Amino acid sequence: MKALESRSQLLDAALASADEANRRWEECRALNDRLRDDITHLREENAHLRQQLDELCSQIPQGLLSHLIPSQQQQQSQPQQQPEAAEGEKKDEPPSKE
Repeated sequence: MKALESRSQLLDAALASADEANRRWEECRALNDRLRDDITHLREENAHLRQQLDELCSQIPQGLLSHLIPSQQQQQSQPQQQPEAAEGEKKDEPPSKE
């Protein structure tokens, strides 16, 4: 009789554990579905914003675009020039006594 009661308790614990696992599985599945919906929405929003950006860029006069592009290239090249200047400063320093 005690063996049956012990097995019954083990079975109850296993069923409770299985119910908890199923509940967590359903929560994860629902979260996954929400995330997929969010990703779909964000992709659609991204495509819409890209389309708006393309439309805005097409409205900018070509002369203005050609004027803006070199200034962007200069800004990108400036950080590359700074490390060279830092190296030049190191050359001017007296050698260390190590």
